[in-house]
Amino acid sequence: MIVTFIRAEGDVQEVNAPDGRVSCRVLRHFVSGDLEFVRVLDEKSMSYITMVVNESGLLMDLPRNQMATDIYHANVRRAFPDSADPTAEAKKMFRQQIQDTFGADVEVIEGDNTGADAFIAGNAVLIPVPIEDLDRHLGA
Repeated sequence: MIVTFIRAEGDVQEVNAPDGRVSCRVLRHFVSGDLEFVRVLDEKSMSYITMVVNESGLLMDLPRNQMATDIYHANVRRAFPDSADPTAEAKKMFRQQIQDTFGADVEVIEGDNTGADAFIAGNAVLIPVPIEDLDRHLGA
């Protein structure tokens, strides 16, 4: 399994994980903190894979990762191809999912990193496995 490490500065390194497992310790070290898993569509295989980013990257004021941001935005545009504002549509869908899950009294509080200007902060890792199968590929 080839894992892709994308530095915020734009450097990319592909690493072979021969046993098909990636260490959470290595991931936390590379993204400089707690892990957040983002489902993205791989352009080559046209299948969903996992992007790992720093859960608090924006709060930590980590630098913008343009390559990871482009991957993220391409997914939003792909999910809402007929929308003039796909990010607004994604936010609307997310808000509805939260309301459906937790009830009509829940208020979704949005941070500053929303809309067309949303970006991935800090280093990112692409793991060629869907989020729902990720637990079998993560080690300590």
